[in-house]
Amino acid sequence: YVEHAKNLKSIQFDVVIPGLGDIAKFMGVRRGDFMTRSNESDEFDRKVEPLWTIEQDDRSDSIRIDIQRPHDGVSGEGWLVFLKLLPITSNYIDISFENLNISYINEETGEEEYGLAFYKSSSFAVERKYFRPADFNRDGKVDKADMDILKLAMGSKRGEERFNWRCDLDRNGIIDMHDMVLFAQAMD
Repeated sequence: YVEHAKNLKSIQFDVVIPGLGDIAKFMGVRRGDFMTRSNESDEFDRKVEPLWTIEQDDRSDSIRIDIQRPHDGVSGEGWLVFLKLLPITSNYIDISFENLNISYINEETGEEEYGLAFYKSSSFAVERKYFRPADFNRDGKVDKADMDILKLAMGSKRGEERFNWRCDLDRNGIIDMHDMVLFAQAMD
């Protein structure tokens, strides 16, 4: 998650997870929308398509992330990327961020400049208890009670009051018929 960005044009960093190959499997990423936002204040909601490079380095237990906007920079805050990890042998994963480099557009000169950014190390625990994604009420069954929860959220979008993130089975920010199909496939 990026905060306090000002005309951010590119960002590169390593996500280091000691023992990654032994304790978890890197399953890929879901891109956040921060670097795709427009800085334009016109009537069109223009999206920018950045260049993405995401590579896992098995030798150093790291994932290299490089995101570059093609033209201008973007300001504000938002999500860059969501990592998907599948725990194998551990219920605790230690994560640190290293080699964080940024470039930004200097407002006075209009030129791209390079620098370092502030970052924090963090860790998170993973629950061993597993519930299927369609088990919205976490009772161990995918049944009518879960269907009722899905019906209440049907037609809602991320940010709306009725939106229930657990019901967004395809993780596209909208609860619709695609989620209903995925739910039907998972029913007991």
